[in-house]
Amino acid sequence: MIIPLAVLLAGFALRAAPLTQNRFHPDEALYATFARLIASGRDPLLSAIVVDKPPLSFYLMAAGMALFGQTEFAARLPTLFASVISIALIYQLGRRLYNRRAAALAAVILALSPMAILFAITLFTDTLLVAFLLWTFLMITRQKWSWAGFAFGLAFACKQTAIFFLPLVFVVGIIQLFYRRERGERKENIKNSALSAFSAVNSFLLPAFLSAAAIFIWDYARHAPISFWVQGYSDNNPGRLVRSNEIWPRLAAWIDLFHYLTGSRIAELVFIVGLPLLILFHRRRALAAVYDFILAGFALAFAAVYWLFAFNVWDRYLLALTPIMALLLGHVIDFAISRLQAPSRLQAPSRLQAPSRLQAAPTLITPHASRITNNHSSREAIIHHSSFIIVSLFIVSLFIPSLTASRSGYPVGGDHGAYDGIDQIAETLHTVPAGSVLYDHWLSWEWGFYLFDSPVYVSWFPGPGDLADDLRSFGRASPRYIVAPSWESFTEVQSAIEAAGFKLEVVQTANRRDGTPSFTLYRIWPK
Repeated sequence: MIIPLAVLLAGFALRAAPLTQNRFHPDEALYATFARLIASGRDPLLSAIVVDKPPLSFYLMAAGMALFGQTEFAARLPTLFASVISIALIYQLGRRLYNRRAAALAAVILALSPMAILFAITLFTDTLLVAFLLWTFLMITRQKWSWAGFAFGLAFACKQTAIFFLPLVFVVGIIQLFYRRERGERKENIKNSALSAFSAVNSFLLPAFLSAAAIFIWDYARHAPISFWVQGYSDNNPGRLVRSNEIWPRLAAWIDLFHYLTGSRIAELVFIVGLPLLILFHRRRALAAVYDFILAGFALAFAAVYWLFAFNVWDRYLLALTPIMALLLGHVIDFAISRLQAPSRLQAPSRLQAPSRLQAAPTLITPHASRITNNHSSREAIIHHSSFIIVSLFIVSLFIPSLTASRSGYPVGGDHGAYDGIDQIAETLHTVPAGSVLYDHWLSWEWGFYLFDSPVYVSWFPGPGDLADDLRSFGRASPRYIVAPSWESFTEVQSAIEAAGFKLEVVQTANRRDGTPSFTLYRIWPK
């Protein structure tokens, strides 16, 4: 248990390192605003806003805020712990599907995955989805169908795309149901196989349906203008296949994101070359070979759907493939080590067997036998050290990218500096007189969280002309402010403000961690 615990602690340390370093990505700020509405009691059912996802992740964030305050840190705790728990879950799942060594390797790969590390401290719902799906598969492999259904219901309560994994859940479960004797479990022969499968599936579906029903009851009770299901379908349905001129650019973009699953070219080469060899040369009747084929087939189908349908090319969609890749890659390394050790086991000299009671042991230990013993021991030592070196080099190739990820060195996950300083600007705006107005065109989701319960009223304007009209009508009634992001052109807005008879005064400039400006807060004064 020492090695799994060490892997778990290393995974936690790598994920916790950037916990307070980054500000919220716009989508994260939106989700955090939902959580603040729940935690504050202002809108516990999210009735007044448009939601496109099931609510479990929002309520978990709200629980974190209720315990530790309505902060970024508190909102990120559920996904952080879900990501760490996923490491333990994949270890247990790997033991059920393969063996202890493959499970440990899979846990190491997931613990050191840059993709998993960088999403562990975000509010994207995919991290929670992955944790509940891993729990589902673990319960399925243990033939605990009711618990698996409950875990799958929680996965759906985090994100609708859990449905994509339902065929894989059933395939793995049915295989376990029919082949459990081959896994050494002491149980009676399965009679009436079809009836057993039907009963197992029903045991799964009942808690899954109850969980889904609770979500839709929540959706009905909140009396929102539009259902989360309808909004989510509208937002995420691509509605078409990709066009011919999109095929190769999209493939290149997905491959580029695929690199961040491990961050290691060595691991990618081992995976790409080793997985086909594993499937090709593994014993066909071995249950592990069946799992390899099923997991690899599902991963390819999953990737093909996101490639050939016009879904957005977003990094978080690949997070769900990270544990599958970890399991397969861990088994590839385990299989390679097993093949390396196989000749040693096959070449053990038969004449070194223990002497019988009727034989005098000293007469059997001849000089020739002694040399054979020494040669065999030397071969085993060489193979053992070779295996250790192979695993160590492989882990080192993963560890270096994981350190880069823990310093937010890869462009995946949440924000990595673009929104630095927005919290400082928000602190200043929390001190302005009540009734002040903040004009905004670029940062409405961010202000929803960072200016929650502030005295300033955020007024969104569609364009420079609309801002000028509002200033002419109301600009002298109360203090007026505007925040300019450094990546947006501010020239037209400034010209509109001056044309309306007002001028700008710099109140505060916030900088990114590299020293470059990120936001500028202006006070708008009449000329």
